[in-house]
Amino acid sequence: MNASQLDVAVVGAGALGLFTAYSLARRGANVVVYEAEPFENLRNASWGNAGHIIPIMSVPIASPANIKAAATGIFKKGSFIRVPTQIDSHTVGFMLEFFKTSRRSKWLTGLAALHDLNARALAEFEEIQASGVDCGFERAPFVSAFETVDAARGQMADHVDATAAGASLSMDLLSKSRLHELEPLSRSVGQFGLMMNEQGLVQPPLMLDSLMGTLGSLGVRLVQDAVTEILPTSSGDVKLEFARLPSAIHQKVVVATGAWLDQLSSDHGVQPKVLAGFGYSLQVDVPSLPQGMLYFPEAKIATTRLGDSLRISTLLQIDKPGAAFDQKSGQLLENNARRVLPMAQWETVRNKWHGGRPISSDGIPIIGETRTANVYVNGGHGMWGVTLGPISGRLLAEAMLAEDPEISVPGFSARRSA
Repeated sequence: MNASQLDVAVVGAGALGLFTAYSLARRGANVVVYEAEPFENLRNASWGNAGHIIPIMSVPIASPANIKAAATGIFKKGSFIRVPTQIDSHTVGFMLEFFKTSRRSKWLTGLAALHDLNARALAEFEEIQASGVDCGFERAPFVSAFETVDAARGQMADHVDATAAGASLSMDLLSKSRLHELEPLSRSVGQFGLMMNEQGLVQPPLMLDSLMGTLGSLGVRLVQDAVTEILPTSSGDVKLEFARLPSAIHQKVVVATGAWLDQLSSDHGVQPKVLAGFGYSLQVDVPSLPQGMLYFPEAKIATTRLGDSLRISTLLQIDKPGAAFDQKSGQLLENNARRVLPMAQWETVRNKWHGGRPISSDGIPIIGETRTANVYVNGGHGMWGVTLGPISGRLLAEAMLAEDPEISVPGFSARRSA
């Protein structure tokens, strides 16, 4: 297909939507991005992301280990897992599917499917940044500061499975003294560490601003309004209905609405459900910055350099898309962070944030054409939407333009059964 003759609508301006629009526009397509929220104040799930680009940790979230952690964590005081007080039928349906697919055999199949995406993740960021999109991307180490041996065993088990599936990893085990030397912020609780070399980090707010600026230079239109319905037409085009604007016709449509994916995709035969697994983050000043990323596994506290301060993120709060900031969850993040980072300048806390991480009910992304011709989906990546955003966007663009993809992603089909 001649890309210059292709008119595409991308619904959703998170990382996945913007990277998909970028990949399409770079190939010559005429692209419009529709977003329900104002573009000038867009603080979606991508904006508050931790910014970790750790491909070997990009694994299916539906697993026996996560089911066990959720089952025990829900009832534990100070747990990073929280559930809503009112659970609707959609949430129940999601959880039933999630439990059903949380088998080791299914997890290993998903891990193998993710391998090719993960293998390209870091290089894809480097190529995009070299092309002029400033993501703040840099290669940096990812250090886990462990308090207990059990936590280290759990993390290492995932790494062993990932390397068995073909991933490569350069890592160093760190003694207590070496850990504290390399990462002074770990001194309060870190007893030993694991450093994964040559990983990556990005600055999500900078990345999103730069992406939107680049899209403008490529002729992509950014339109604020909520898409309420996606309808096939007799001509094979796709009609969009909006909350305020008149309807619009496009040749192809990509649904990349994150935690709201089900609202537009379920009518088009997408069976895996998507639920909002909310993450929380904040920013604080610290006496010294980590080399790159510092993680406290027991507390589920992830930290990243963000300019001259520290972004701290955690939690998996199951709730409806668009749920308000939960003060108890926000305070729980700060309490857990204060325990492992007592030396932080806690009077400087700012940019408290929360956003939905779109988790699919079988734990792996949904990428490709739906059962409705010319309606596509890119979503369900869980915590790894930023990590896999560039490569997912490129692969979907290649599929839409009938180009030969560098890698195949049949395991992520939007037409798969739940």
